[in-house]
Amino acid sequence: MEGPLRSSRHSYDEPGLRRLGLGDSRRRPIKAQLVVAIVALIVMVAVPIYLLRGPSPAPAPSASGSAAAPIASLAAVIASALPVVQEANVQALDDRITTAAPVRVRCGASLKRGLEGQACDQLPTLEQAFVAAIRSGEACAPKASLKAEGTINYVLSVDFNGRSARVFAGVSGGWRGAQARQAAQCVQKRLSLPDWGALTHQHRYYQIAVLTTYKPPRQALGVPGQPVFE
Repeated sequence: MEGPLRSSRHSYDEPGLRRLGLGDSRRRPIKAQLVVAIVALIVMVAVPIYLLRGPSPAPAPSASGSAAAPIASLAAVIASALPVVQEANVQALDDRITTAAPVRVRCGASLKRGLEGQACDQLPTLEQAFVAAIRSGEACAPKASLKAEGTINYVLSVDFNGRSARVFAGVSGGWRGAQARQAAQCVQKRLSLPDWGALTHQHRYYQIAVLTTYKPPRQALGVPGQPVFE
């Protein structure tokens, strides 16, 4: 009696185990491997497509680059500001010292019986050197120019035979006396004489005058003690 009952119970339970997924466990590893292979295939295809179409990430700035950027910007600002300051100083000095056009006072074999004015030939190289010496700096300006505007008529006396040039203050300037003489001596030291042999001239003696106007400095706005010239 026990044999038939055991076989009938086994035949009854086996189909139920298959329906519940508990039967025939040999097929389960095959299905799992197939699913894993499909997922791996999808990943292998999808990842390259995403990398090709997706935007490339921007490179992260290095520490040295980020630190150097503010320094480079500051250096650029300073470098661009320096020429402006230098140009302003030159312009200020030019505004304070004003020179009129050189005037040929007298020329000839003798300064007592020579020609005057337009009858004298021009000496452009020497005249330019004379004006450059006058405008070379405010060190030659008399002390009176710190408080009031005034003029000095600088005269350049030239002797080609003796190859000499002397600067003195003429009587037609507003400032005369000791301060004018000191200013003329200062201009004399700053005068750069050209090559005498290269200068073309018709006479031995020449006198050239340059009327120079000095303006007093004014204090820079908001910066006490820093002179800025009008």
